[in-house]
Amino acid sequence: MTRALHDLGVASSGADPRSLVLSVGVIATLDQTREALREAIAHAAAEAREAVALQHRVDAAQAALASLPPQEDAPGIADVLLRFHADDLAPAHAAALQATGAARARAARALAELAHGTVVFDRIPDCPTSRIAASEWVDRHRALRADLGAATARRDDHLADRAASHAQAEALTRSRTIVSDSDAKALRAARDEQWAKHLAALDGRTAAAFQDALLRHDAATEARLGQASELGQLRQIEQAAAEAEARAAQGSQRINALEAAITRIEEAVKDAARQIGLADDLSPQEWLAWVERHEQARDAALSLREAEDANRPVLDRGAALRAELAALLPVDPVDLGSALNAARSVADRDRAQRETRAKAEDTLRQAQRDLAGRQARLATAQGAERAARDAWQQLVAAHLGALVSADCLMTTLDPLRVLREHEVARAAAEQRISAMQADQARFAAAVEALARTQGITLRPTAAQTYAALKTLADQARVTRDAAQGLDRDIDAARAERARNEDRLRGIDQEVAAIAAVFPDPATLTDIDLLRQIAARTQRAIADRSLLVSRQRSVLLELGATDIAAARDQLAGLSMADVEAALRSNGSDLEHAETTLTQAIEARTTAERALSQVRGDAEIAALVERRATLELQLEEAALQHLELSLGHRLASDAIRRYRDTHRSGMMTATEQCFASLTQGAYPSLTTQIEKDSEILLAVDRNGASKRAAEMSKGTRFQLYLALRAAAHEQLVSQGTRLPFFCDDIFETFDEDRTSAACRVMEAIGGRGQAIYLTHHRHVVDIAMSVCDVQPVLHEL
Repeated sequence: MTRALHDLGVASSGADPRSLVLSVGVIATLDQTREALREAIAHAAAEAREAVALQHRVDAAQAALASLPPQEDAPGIADVLLRFHADDLAPAHAAALQATGAARARAARALAELAHGTVVFDRIPDCPTSRIAASEWVDRHRALRADLGAATARRDDHLADRAASHAQAEALTRSRTIVSDSDAKALRAARDEQWAKHLAALDGRTAAAFQDALLRHDAATEARLGQASELGQLRQIEQAAAEAEARAAQGSQRINALEAAITRIEEAVKDAARQIGLADDLSPQEWLAWVERHEQARDAALSLREAEDANRPVLDRGAALRAELAALLPVDPVDLGSALNAARSVADRDRAQRETRAKAEDTLRQAQRDLAGRQARLATAQGAERAARDAWQQLVAAHLGALVSADCLMTTLDPLRVLREHEVARAAAEQRISAMQADQARFAAAVEALARTQGITLRPTAAQTYAALKTLADQARVTRDAAQGLDRDIDAARAERARNEDRLRGIDQEVAAIAAVFPDPATLTDIDLLRQIAARTQRAIADRSLLVSRQRSVLLELGATDIAAARDQLAGLSMADVEAALRSNGSDLEHAETTLTQAIEARTTAERALSQVRGDAEIAALVERRATLELQLEEAALQHLELSLGHRLASDAIRRYRDTHRSGMMTATEQCFASLTQGAYPSLTTQIEKDSEILLAVDRNGASKRAAEMSKGTRFQLYLALRAAAHEQLVSQGTRLPFFCDDIFETFDEDRTSAACRVMEAIGGRGQAIYLTHHRHVVDIAMSVCDVQPVLHEL
């Protein structure tokens, strides 16, 4: 209190401090009045600052408005754009230009394609023929060309046959002296001539001449009688030559007729080409191609006219809009697009200027309104300040008189207020100390009572006794947690024992079911014994199959119908007899092989001799055919060898690829299947069966099962594991595809469904996993077991 009075300046003035004791009661009133005065002063100062700032804003707004260019009347561009609906017309005009331009380009391109060589058309000429006629020319020309080729080939064959016949006749007459029919006719004519001379003269000279002619004719006749077969063959050869020559002549006539027809078609094509100014070297095929291009050019020209007619209204509106905009713009636009861009730029600039001026005017008016209001509030605040100052002076004078000045009290009233607040804090602290002491006494009494109930010796202080009690409580909590853990372990062990007992009963039932097919099922109660019996059974089945195979071989060898007949045939034979028969058959077989070898050698010799035969066309044809067949057989054998080797190499490559990539796929499938079955099938393996591999699942006991031997739910789990492994392998290779499943959990129990939901969550971590279901419990299980809540879509 003394320090506070000293700060107020009372001690320095020589006044008695006791005279201010009564003024402490009015501190709150002084404080409120002083705070009101301070707020009035601050409010007036703030209003003054705001008024100055608003005056600056008004000045800035007036300057900005003065800096804007004077507002001019708009040139009417916006009205023109609005009247022509420029926003709708611009895309329609662009589309019309594009359509007509594309049609014009197609027409020009089609017209350019009509050019041939140096001949170029500036317009589409009239085609003298139709496409149908040109197609008929091409078809007729092609057919005539084919017939001409065939006729030429046939004529050449006939000429070759004629030449071959002449060669055969020449070879036949050259190898032996054969009197031909013409020679025989000549000898007979000479004989008749000498006989006529001899009849006329009847002298020795004519008789000798007649005798010589007669002998020559007789000799020729005898020779022809001895060469009857050769003469017949020669006549056949001559007939074949004549027939071939006649056929060749007919073929030549046919060729001339076909060439004349082909020439007529080509002349017609040349005449049509000359009519339109093209060169006369076009073939019918080239003329057809030109006619087709002419039709395409005609269609393109028609499409151009249709496009121009359809788009003419839009193009005319665009031209009118461009003309009006050109009159309003400072420069002449090139096209409608540039005119619209320039018009929009001018309209936007004018609109921006108008908006800027309107905004500046609004800003100036608002600033003037705010300044007027702020000046009114400033006057009000200044009046409130004067009133608050007068109230403060009056209050200080009324309560303190001349001991303390009002201006000094404005800055030194805080120590008195702090002193008052300290007095309040002291009273509150004293109250809290009393409450804490009472709480401490109650705590000590409660700890002492609890220690007595637990039989703990009291410590010197209550805190030490509480620490001992806390240690005892922690030990009890640990013991309780351990007991609860042991109870849970016992329950789990009992459940596992129950499951194992169920599995044992199931295995016993399966063993009993399998043992029921054996003769004495009562003795087959052990699975190991059952496995031994099954192994012996398999060996017996194999031995029986071997016995049946050997019996079949014996029956085939002996020609018997059944084994009893075979035993009857062998009943009187001993082992020595059988061995002797075997050796005899062996020697017979060797003799047969020797005979076969000799026959092959004889055949080879005959073939060699046959190949040396000359002059027989049939034999030569057979030799040629044999050589052709041998070449075909060799080619087929090489092709078969190539294909078989390729097949084997491809099979080996596929097997190597499968062995290389199967390990990762198998491992991923094995892990996923073990997780889905909760360890019931910890591993997977494969078994070779003929040309394929069979997937087997191995359970905890080491027994393997095929997919057909599993339950429906387990098969679905294996299917899901295979799909999940395949998806994982695709993801590892950089391919991410969605993973879809449609209610494959419907045969799962809750444990299997939980495991499957976790697998789907793992797949969703690698990509997108989508599961379709109409079972609500599947959704509930997925929501409860998944760490990342799945997104649910209800359809």
